[in-house]
Amino acid sequence: MSVNEIKHEFGAVVGQLLEYSYEAITVERRTRGQAQALMSARGWIEAMLAPDVQPKRNVVERFHNHDANSCDAVEISYLAGPTSGELELRVSQTLFVTTVSVGSRTPQSIAALRNADSVSSLARRLFNQPQRINLRLDQERNGVLLGRQVIAENAVRDRLDWLDTLTWWVDGTSLGFSALKRTGADQSARTSGDLQPNQIWFGKFEQSRAR
Repeated sequence: MSVNEIKHEFGAVVGQLLEYSYEAITVERRTRGQAQALMSARGWIEAMLAPDVQPKRNVVERFHNHDANSCDAVEISYLAGPTSGELELRVSQTLFVTTVSVGSRTPQSIAALRNADSVSSLARRLFNQPQRINLRLDQERNGVLLGRQVIAENAVRDRLDWLDTLTWWVDGTSLGFSALKRTGADQSARTSGDLQPNQIWFGKFEQSRAR
């Protein structure tokens, strides 16, 4: 699927996470920064995804090292769901951005997702706090439906968490979500979906060791 529509609506980093060439690196060859970023990425999966779709089997961990136009990133892919791995999940993360790409052993189940209500129904299976999920459709671009989580009118911006930032897209063959790594009012880090703040992730852990 073309990611141009996703980049246009949700920013370059979200689209790039779907395009990177990720490398499988054995445990003994991983840098301290890569290992720590992977640990953080797994923590965010635990915080965001429902227990039934946590990585438990057939897990593949891969990495992308940043360059001038890309970000350090971790990708964790695995089979999930109660019916012999009915869902194929690919969770990709930078320092502040997460994407969840959803595939299925039964492609017709993805093809049937053609409105916000049907995507919301699947999202309630995937994510924690399902009672809060309320997705809207914002627009359709070149056959791709693009939408967001509805934020309460009285919501305080500094108290928004990752679920408030949830976005989604579907084109009949693929489904994806993105979110900022926000924890709500207790978060001190200023999250961003822009390229520059997300470029260096692995190196931040190396810097902490050097102090």
